[in-house]
Amino acid sequence: MSFPFSRKEQEKLKSKIEDFILEYLDGDTKEIVLDFVAFLRANSMPPKWCTTNGWTNGFCQVELLKGSTLAVLMHLTRMKEYEEMIMNEGLQNLICDNVFYCAHDPKSPLAGKGCNPKKRCAYGRKVTVLGKELFGVCPNRPIPVFEFYGTPDTNTLNGIKRLLELEKMAREADK
Repeated sequence: MSFPFSRKEQEKLKSKIEDFILEYLDGDTKEIVLDFVAFLRANSMPPKWCTTNGWTNGFCQVELLKGSTLAVLMHLTRMKEYEEMIMNEGLQNLICDNVFYCAHDPKSPLAGKGCNPKKRCAYGRKVTVLGKELFGVCPNRPIPVFEFYGTPDTNTLNGIKRLLELEKMAREADK
């Protein structure tokens, strides 16, 4: 997949994500991702262009990558408040299997790849998520970021939708 516009052109156009999905994704992947974006819009989390092939809404960032690859970075800032629901609904693996690790930590699954190979960092940090200690989590993020990266399926995106719903409810409880 090759997107036709450079970052500067995309920034000027502020392209809608649906335009890219329709043009560059095929088959089931196209339908699954269109459904996910429709969910975001229906739940007052509309994605707005933020970077090359990327859209954000404060709850997550969605990026369309080569092939039928999708990246969804979830910003679950209030997860502690709905931790029990995550466990009861069996969503913990979706979180723990998709932690954004520091790319410079030699023990990280992303070792040698990463955010900025020219900028050294603290080689990740230890955080506790859902009662599990995780090592090598990216220190350049104020909170752990959970990033699904791959060819999406309906079950995975339904899990992501549920996590975003829980996050939104937690944030709105303060209003």
